[in-house]
Amino acid sequence: NLDLKGKIEYDWEKRLRYMFGKGYVNKEYFEGNSTSYLITPKELEKIVKFFKTKKVWFPNFKNETNYDIICAIK
Repeated sequence: NLDLKGKIEYDWEKRLRYMFGKGYVNKEYFEGNSTSYLITPKELEKIVKFFKTKKVWFPNFKNETNYDIICAIK
């Protein structure tokens, strides 16, 4: 039920990620793009702590090596 093609571009100088995609999801045509801001795990931890969360931790998953994971409890 999924036939998508896309690409992801990174602009490390501006710290932006651009995503483009098109194709079919459950037989419905989809086309779109998005832009997101790249932050480091430490920057995210600082933001989360700013909102006075009770706990912040960085779990290690054996099968996830493409990115860092941060969790928080308010």
